[in-house]
Amino acid sequence: LGGRGAEYYLKHTKKQILGCVNLDVVGCFNQVYLDTMNCFAARNLKNCKQGMMPYSDAHVFARNGIQSVCFSSGPADTDFRSGIMQICSTLHNNRNDNNFNLLNFEMIDKVGIEVKKAVELMLTAA
Repeated sequence: LGGRGAEYYLKHTKKQILGCVNLDVVGCFNQVYLDTMNCFAARNLKNCKQGMMPYSDAHVFARNGIQSVCFSSGPADTDFRSGIMQICSTLHNNRNDNNFNLLNFEMIDKVGIEVKKAVELMLTAA
């Protein structure tokens, strides 16, 4: 709730954290969405529609100086902000959570490719 789990984890972990990759609502629609947060190198990922996503655990990591990105998948035929609103209204704010007709398994692979690129960029910058 409100990033408290991420805050607790950061406060209690002894591990060195090189980066945070948050996956939120991937596997639907037809476009990879990316909030590069404080991982500036990730802005070079050209196959992603980029903008600012709503608050998530990744924001807690970014606020603590850990390179962070957040991926989602949304509609290709609209701008980022409108797409995020469509994701929220379709999936988060009603009972479509279990509607398998909304799934697009190809998006999981597409997001995975972009996640790999983001992790490589994070490691290069670390």
